[in-house]
Amino acid sequence: MSEKAEDSSIINAKDTTAALTGTVGAVGAALGTNPTMAPWQVALIAGFVALMPGVLAASSEAFVTRKRRSAQKFWDTITKKWAESEDKTPEEIAGLLEARKDEPHINETIWRSIRSLMEAADEAATMPLAVLAQDYLRQEKRPDAFFRGTVRLLQELDRLEMEELATMLNCALETSQRPQIIIRANLPDLAGSGDRYMLSVNGDGGGTRLFHNILSDPLRLFGLLEREQLTNPSGTTVWPRAGLDTIVVRTVAERLCKLLVLR
Repeated sequence: MSEKAEDSSIINAKDTTAALTGTVGAVGAALGTNPTMAPWQVALIAGFVALMPGVLAASSEAFVTRKRRSAQKFWDTITKKWAESEDKTPEEIAGLLEARKDEPHINETIWRSIRSLMEAADEAATMPLAVLAQDYLRQEKRPDAFFRGTVRLLQELDRLEMEELATMLNCALETSQRPQIIIRANLPDLAGSGDRYMLSVNGDGGGTRLFHNILSDPLRLFGLLEREQLTNPSGTTVWPRAGLDTIVVRTVAERLCKLLVLR
Protein backbone atom coordinates (compact mmCIF):
# COMPACT_ATOMS: atom_id res chain seq x y z
CA MET A 1 0.00 0.00 0.00
CA SER A 2 1.41 3.32 -1.00
CA GLU A 3 1.48 6.34 1.27
CA LYS A 4 -0.83 8.61 -0.68
CA ALA A 5 -1.20 12.35 -0.31
CA GLU A 6 -4.48 13.51 1.15
CA ASP A 7 -7.13 14.62 -1.34
CA SER A 8 -8.61 17.85 -0.05
CA SER A 9 -11.84 17.12 -1.96
CA ILE A 10 -12.34 14.01 0.19
CA ILE A 11 -10.77 14.87 3.53
CA ASN A 12 -12.54 17.52 5.55
CA ALA A 13 -11.04 18.87 8.76
CA LYS A 14 -13.03 17.43 11.65
CA ASP A 15 -11.57 19.10 14.68
CA THR A 16 -9.88 22.36 13.74
CA THR A 17 -8.65 24.37 16.71
CA ALA A 18 -7.46 27.93 16.63
CA ALA A 19 -5.26 29.96 18.96
CA LEU A 20 -4.99 27.23 21.57
CA THR A 21 -2.60 27.55 24.49
CA GLY A 22 -0.15 25.08 26.02
CA THR A 23 3.20 23.56 25.12
CA VAL A 24 4.75 20.22 24.33
CA GLY A 25 6.18 20.20 27.83
CA ALA A 26 2.75 20.70 29.33
CA VAL A 27 1.37 17.78 27.34
CA GLY A 28 4.22 15.52 28.38
CA ALA A 29 3.89 16.58 32.00
CA ALA A 30 0.15 15.94 31.96
CA LEU A 31 0.64 12.45 30.57
CA GLY A 32 3.36 11.81 33.09
CA THR A 33 1.01 12.46 36.01
CA ASN A 34 -0.95 9.30 35.23
CA PRO A 35 0.10 6.83 37.96
CA THR A 36 -1.23 3.74 36.19
CA MET A 37 0.97 4.03 33.10
CA ALA A 38 4.38 2.40 33.01
CA PRO A 39 7.39 4.73 32.65
CA TRP A 40 8.19 3.37 29.19
CA GLN A 41 4.62 4.09 28.08
CA VAL A 42 4.85 7.68 29.27
CA ALA A 43 8.23 8.05 27.57
CA LEU A 44 6.86 6.74 24.30
CA ILE A 45 3.92 9.14 24.33
CA ALA A 46 6.11 12.06 25.37
CA GLY A 47 8.42 11.28 22.46
CA PHE A 48 5.53 11.25 20.01
CA VAL A 49 4.25 14.53 21.41
CA ALA A 50 7.64 16.17 20.88
CA LEU A 51 7.61 15.14 17.22
CA MET A 52 4.10 16.41 16.52
CA PRO A 53 4.00 20.15 17.26
CA GLY A 54 1.33 20.76 14.66
CA VAL A 55 -1.11 18.61 16.61
CA LEU A 56 -0.15 19.04 20.25
CA ALA A 57 2.29 21.90 20.76
CA ALA A 58 -0.49 24.48 20.99
CA SER A 59 -3.02 22.25 22.71
CA SER A 60 -5.42 23.59 25.26
CA GLU A 61 -5.72 22.06 28.70
CA ALA A 62 -8.99 20.43 27.65
CA PHE A 63 -7.32 18.88 24.61
CA VAL A 64 -4.51 17.50 26.77
CA THR A 65 -7.04 16.01 29.17
CA ARG A 66 -8.95 14.30 26.37
CA LYS A 67 -5.81 12.81 24.85
CA ARG A 68 -4.53 11.64 28.23
CA ARG A 69 -7.86 9.89 28.79
CA SER A 70 -7.70 8.30 25.34
CA ALA A 71 -4.13 7.13 25.92
CA GLN A 72 -5.10 5.46 29.20
CA LYS A 73 -8.10 3.77 27.59
CA PHE A 74 -5.84 2.63 24.73
CA TRP A 75 -3.34 0.95 27.10
CA ASP A 76 -6.06 -0.57 29.28
CA THR A 77 -7.80 -2.07 26.25
CA ILE A 78 -4.59 -3.60 24.92
CA THR A 79 -3.71 -5.30 28.21
CA LYS A 80 -7.28 -6.44 28.96
CA LYS A 81 -8.01 -7.81 25.47
CA TRP A 82 -4.69 -9.64 25.38
CA ALA A 83 -5.17 -10.99 28.91
CA GLU A 84 -8.63 -12.32 28.03
CA SER A 85 -7.25 -14.22 25.04
CA GLU A 86 -4.46 -15.94 27.01
CA ASP A 87 -5.95 -16.41 30.49
CA LYS A 88 -3.55 -13.94 32.07
CA THR A 89 -3.96 -10.75 34.05
CA PRO A 90 -3.64 -7.27 32.51
CA GLU A 91 -0.69 -6.68 34.84
CA GLU A 92 1.12 -9.71 33.42
CA ILE A 93 0.57 -8.43 29.87
CA ALA A 94 1.82 -4.96 30.84
CA GLY A 95 4.94 -6.57 32.30
CA LEU A 96 5.46 -8.61 29.14
CA LEU A 97 5.20 -5.52 26.96
CA GLU A 98 7.63 -3.60 29.14
CA ALA A 99 10.14 -6.46 29.07
CA ARG A 100 9.96 -6.65 25.28
CA LYS A 101 9.55 -2.94 24.50
CA ASP A 102 12.70 -2.79 22.36
CA GLU A 103 11.49 -5.38 19.84
CA PRO A 104 10.82 -3.86 16.38
CA HIS A 105 7.25 -5.10 16.00
CA ILE A 106 6.32 -3.57 19.36
CA ASN A 107 8.02 -0.25 18.62
CA GLU A 108 6.41 0.20 15.22
CA THR A 109 2.94 -0.99 16.23
CA ILE A 110 2.80 1.34 19.22
CA TRP A 111 4.32 4.24 17.28
CA ARG A 112 1.76 4.13 14.50
CA SER A 113 -1.17 3.51 16.85
CA ILE A 114 -0.34 6.33 19.25
CA ARG A 115 0.39 8.75 16.42
CA SER A 116 -3.08 8.11 14.99
CA LEU A 117 -4.62 8.28 18.45
CA MET A 118 -3.09 11.72 19.02
CA GLU A 119 -4.32 12.95 15.62
CA ALA A 120 -7.73 11.26 15.72
CA ALA A 121 -10.72 13.45 14.88
CA ASP A 122 -12.88 11.60 17.40
CA GLU A 123 -12.20 9.78 20.67
CA ALA A 124 -14.29 6.93 19.26
CA ALA A 125 -11.15 5.81 17.39
CA THR A 126 -9.52 4.77 20.68
CA MET A 127 -11.10 1.32 21.03
CA PRO A 128 -10.62 0.21 17.39
CA LEU A 129 -6.99 1.40 17.43
CA ALA A 130 -6.33 -0.50 20.67
CA VAL A 131 -7.97 -3.70 19.41
CA LEU A 132 -5.95 -3.51 16.19
CA ALA A 133 -2.70 -2.83 18.06
CA GLN A 134 -3.13 -5.66 20.56
CA ASP A 135 -3.87 -8.12 17.75
CA TYR A 136 -0.58 -7.27 16.01
CA LEU A 137 1.37 -7.15 19.28
CA ARG A 138 0.03 -10.52 20.41
CA GLN A 139 0.79 -12.14 17.05
CA GLU A 140 4.22 -10.45 16.92
CA LYS A 141 3.41 -8.93 13.53
CA ARG A 142 4.88 -5.70 12.24
CA PRO A 143 2.36 -3.25 10.78
CA ASP A 144 1.47 -4.21 7.22
CA ALA A 145 -0.59 -2.53 4.50
CA PHE A 146 -3.88 -3.32 6.25
CA PHE A 147 -2.64 -1.93 9.57
CA ARG A 148 -1.25 1.26 8.07
CA GLY A 149 -4.36 1.95 5.99
CA THR A 150 -6.71 1.21 8.87
CA VAL A 151 -5.03 3.51 11.39
CA ARG A 152 -5.07 6.34 8.84
CA LEU A 153 -8.75 5.69 8.15
CA LEU A 154 -9.68 5.62 11.84
CA GLN A 155 -8.00 8.92 12.61
CA GLU A 156 -10.13 10.62 9.92
CA LEU A 157 -13.56 9.26 10.87
CA ASP A 158 -15.97 10.57 13.47
CA ARG A 159 -18.19 8.29 15.55
CA LEU A 160 -21.16 8.50 13.18
CA GLU A 161 -18.99 7.58 10.21
CA MET A 162 -17.55 4.59 12.08
CA GLU A 163 -21.04 3.40 12.95
CA GLU A 164 -22.18 3.86 9.35
CA LEU A 165 -19.14 1.99 8.06
CA ALA A 166 -19.77 -0.94 10.42
CA THR A 167 -23.43 -1.06 9.37
CA MET A 168 -22.54 -0.94 5.68
CA LEU A 169 -19.95 -3.72 5.92
CA ASN A 170 -22.23 -5.94 8.00
CA CYS A 171 -25.01 -5.48 5.44
CA ALA A 172 -22.63 -6.54 2.68
CA LEU A 173 -21.34 -9.59 4.57
CA GLU A 174 -24.86 -10.73 5.47
CA THR A 175 -26.08 -10.36 1.88
CA SER A 176 -23.35 -12.14 -0.06
CA GLN A 177 -20.76 -14.87 0.45
CA ARG A 178 -18.79 -13.71 -2.58
CA PRO A 179 -15.08 -12.89 -2.11
CA GLN A 180 -15.76 -9.46 -3.63
CA ILE A 181 -19.02 -7.60 -3.04
CA ILE A 182 -20.19 -4.51 -4.95
CA ILE A 183 -21.88 -1.83 -2.85
CA ARG A 184 -23.70 1.07 -4.50
CA ALA A 185 -24.88 4.21 -2.73
CA ASN A 186 -27.86 5.62 -4.58
CA LEU A 187 -29.28 9.14 -4.41
CA PRO A 188 -30.62 10.50 -1.07
CA ASP A 189 -32.99 7.96 0.41
CA LEU A 190 -36.43 9.57 0.30
CA ALA A 191 -37.90 6.35 1.65
CA GLY A 192 -35.69 6.72 4.70
CA SER A 193 -34.67 9.89 6.51
CA GLY A 194 -34.37 11.98 3.38
CA ASP A 195 -30.77 12.99 4.06
CA ARG A 196 -28.98 9.63 3.98
CA TYR A 197 -28.36 7.31 1.09
CA MET A 198 -29.83 3.94 0.19
CA LEU A 199 -27.40 1.09 -0.39
CA SER A 200 -27.78 -1.72 -2.88
CA VAL A 201 -25.63 -4.84 -2.42
CA ASN A 202 -25.20 -7.53 -5.04
CA GLY A 203 -26.41 -10.86 -3.65
CA ASP A 204 -25.28 -14.42 -4.31
CA GLY A 205 -28.11 -15.12 -6.76
CA GLY A 206 -27.29 -12.21 -9.05
CA GLY A 207 -29.94 -9.87 -7.62
CA THR A 208 -29.51 -6.93 -5.28
CA ARG A 209 -30.70 -6.17 -1.76
CA LEU A 210 -31.62 -2.65 -0.69
CA PHE A 211 -30.77 -1.07 2.67
CA HIS A 212 -32.39 2.22 3.62
CA ASN A 213 -31.03 5.12 5.65
CA ILE A 214 -27.42 3.96 5.90
CA LEU A 215 -24.82 6.54 4.77
CA SER A 216 -24.79 10.32 5.18
CA ASP A 217 -21.76 11.01 2.94
CA PRO A 218 -20.82 8.05 0.69
CA LEU A 219 -18.55 10.18 -1.50
CA ARG A 220 -16.32 10.90 1.48
CA LEU A 221 -16.47 7.42 3.03
CA PHE A 222 -15.90 5.52 -0.21
CA GLY A 223 -13.11 7.93 -1.09
CA LEU A 224 -11.34 7.33 2.22
CA LEU A 225 -11.70 3.55 1.96
CA GLU A 226 -10.35 3.51 -1.59
CA ARG A 227 -7.53 5.92 -0.76
CA GLU A 228 -6.31 3.49 1.90
CA GLN A 229 -6.93 0.52 -0.44
CA LEU A 230 -9.40 -1.04 1.99
CA THR A 231 -11.99 -1.21 -0.80
CA ASN A 232 -11.50 -1.05 -4.57
CA PRO A 233 -13.06 1.40 -7.04
CA SER A 234 -15.30 -0.20 -9.64
CA GLY A 235 -14.38 2.37 -12.30
CA THR A 236 -17.82 2.07 -13.92
CA THR A 237 -20.11 4.62 -12.26
CA VAL A 238 -20.57 8.36 -12.76
CA TRP A 239 -21.39 10.33 -9.61
CA PRO A 240 -24.00 11.41 -8.68
CA ARG A 241 -26.51 10.64 -11.43
CA ALA A 242 -26.14 6.85 -11.30
CA GLY A 243 -24.87 6.51 -7.75
CA LEU A 244 -21.44 5.60 -6.43
CA ASP A 245 -19.89 2.12 -6.34
CA THR A 246 -17.11 0.54 -4.34
CA ILE A 247 -15.94 -3.08 -4.21
CA VAL A 248 -15.59 -4.70 -0.79
CA VAL A 249 -13.12 -7.55 -0.36
CA ARG A 250 -14.77 -9.98 2.03
CA THR A 251 -11.71 -10.81 4.14
CA VAL A 252 -10.89 -7.11 4.62
CA ALA A 253 -14.50 -6.29 5.53
CA GLU A 254 -14.51 -9.06 8.14
CA ARG A 255 -11.34 -7.70 9.75
CA LEU A 256 -12.71 -4.14 9.81
CA CYS A 257 -15.99 -5.26 11.40
CA LYS A 258 -14.10 -6.92 14.26
CA LEU A 259 -12.42 -3.58 14.99
CA LEU A 260 -15.44 -1.31 14.75
CA VAL A 261 -16.74 -1.98 18.24
CA LEU A 262 -16.81 1.45 19.85
CA ARG A 263 -17.63 0.51 23.46
